[in-house]
Amino acid sequence: MYLARNFGKKQSHGKDGTRKLILVILANIFSLIYADTAEFIKRHKYPVEVHNVVTEDGYILKVYRIPYSPRDSGTGNVSRPVFLLHHGILMSSDCWVITDPGHGLPFLLADSGYDVWLGNSRGNRYSRQHQNLDPDGSQFWQFSFHEMGIYDLPNTIDFILRLTKQTGLHFVGHSQGATALLVMLSLRPEYGEKITSSHLLAPVAFQGHSSSWLVKNTLENALQLPDIEVPAIHPILQEVLHFVCSISWMREICRYILCFFAGGESQHLDNMMVPRIMSIVLAGISSRQLRHFASNIKYDRFALFDFGVQYNLKMYGSQRPPDYPLGSIKTLQPIDLYFAGNDKWLDIKDVRRLIEMLPYSNLNFKPFRDWNHIDFVFGDKIKVFVNELVIRNAKKSN
Repeated sequence: MYLARNFGKKQSHGKDGTRKLILVILANIFSLIYADTAEFIKRHKYPVEVHNVVTEDGYILKVYRIPYSPRDSGTGNVSRPVFLLHHGILMSSDCWVITDPGHGLPFLLADSGYDVWLGNSRGNRYSRQHQNLDPDGSQFWQFSFHEMGIYDLPNTIDFILRLTKQTGLHFVGHSQGATALLVMLSLRPEYGEKITSSHLLAPVAFQGHSSSWLVKNTLENALQLPDIEVPAIHPILQEVLHFVCSISWMREICRYILCFFAGGESQHLDNMMVPRIMSIVLAGISSRQLRHFASNIKYDRFALFDFGVQYNLKMYGSQRPPDYPLGSIKTLQPIDLYFAGNDKWLDIKDVRRLIEMLPYSNLNFKPFRDWNHIDFVFGDKIKVFVNELVIRNAKKSN
């Protein structure tokens, strides 16, 4: 580090010297605080690997692996059943690893003997690369959750199974992560045989009964968005947010903002987690993801992307995009859906509608009136009410 190398040396005087010293000090502080997914995992004393998955259409996705638990007396060479975790919209693989090992799902899974993988969707801070397209150009951002379902997930699954020499894996998807799995299973049904068990937390498909203020007041604006990047927060701004939200009187304001966007107030969100959550959200997405969700909400459907009448006729042979064929999904085990009562982004009517359309599914309902959309990942009771339940349900299918 600069400070260590230059300690005791005479520094330049005047305003320029002072300004440079301040910048160096800040840079060193941020280098100690800022972490990517791998660094978070290392801080918890778990082993980590970083891999790149190249999709069929050229996107380069970064995936992280916790091959085993440090509590395991075995080594990384032992074959273990595999779990793939996939984040929701505006998030990244960071969301799974900022919780402590005693509560966080990837760590509990590793401690339970699983080989754990953390995926990233195209366009977020860890997957902003392509073999040919420039992320500063609009063509790079011409994707929605549809492409995540037909390319990102299946290509990630194939990469993991090839590397681990397994025939199938367990899957956990939160919010849009669940959406992508439903897209994959409905349009690429052969992947149903590769999913040993599936666990969809706050699964977004139908949202016609959403009571979110954002849905009601920004729907039409979202439909008018061009294909652009909704960029990730800069790493320095991430740590500024972390610092500001760590101030006691600011933490409540940060909590309010977080809950507003997360679909309802929650008494289960750990206050000490708020600064770190605020620093990892807004991980980068395409505006087309928002348009796709907005269109489905407006017309109360779970349908393919709406390009407009002219292009729909060329693309689909109809003026409106077809619905995803949820009824054709075939899985080895029932799809487990996890839902709670104070999620403004989802309503129980929409979740029940999804269950009715899925041939093989179970609902794990959490009757909490103050449990919101992100409590499935960040809530203070996730170990008992979500993560241990996921592990128990997964073990039934081993």
